[in-house]
Amino acid sequence: MSSTRYQNRTPEQALYRKLGTACTWLKKHQPGFEEQDYRQILAQCGATEIDGRISAKSMDKEQMDKALLRLHEKGFPRRAPEFTQWRRARIGKLFAMWCALADHGHVQHKDMEAMSRFLERRVKHMKRLNWANSAQLNQCVEILKAWCKRVEVKCD
Repeated sequence: MSSTRYQNRTPEQALYRKLGTACTWLKKHQPGFEEQDYRQILAQCGATEIDGRISAKSMDKEQMDKALLRLHEKGFPRRAPEFTQWRRARIGKLFAMWCALADHGHVQHKDMEAMSRFLERRVKHMKRLNWANSAQLNQCVEILKAWCKRVEVKCD
């Protein structure tokens, strides 16, 4: 398969395909989930009948997003964004600051997991450090820089 084939898809086409994948996955992995359950979720989210059955093709992007959210609630797994190079570099900087704080006795557990939990509690809407966007990672850097400044630890 060619990767350009998928790059030319509109967001609506990608969502439509993802809804079908979610239906197939749920029928295979969730006991009792059937095609009619999928069609019912689509109807609740605004799908109408096409050729005698409820179809995702009749939905707009917002409606498909809503249906996909409901399918995630039923058990369809979310895929984590790729761990890109820029994210790795920022998390490395965060960890260096965390280690500097630990070396001066301000942090009990000098490990990545402890740092992640600490920052996840302080940054709004950040579920996992590895999934953070640029703004959230910048906020994490500022949190640790402020702490370093407060306790007079050199962390640049």
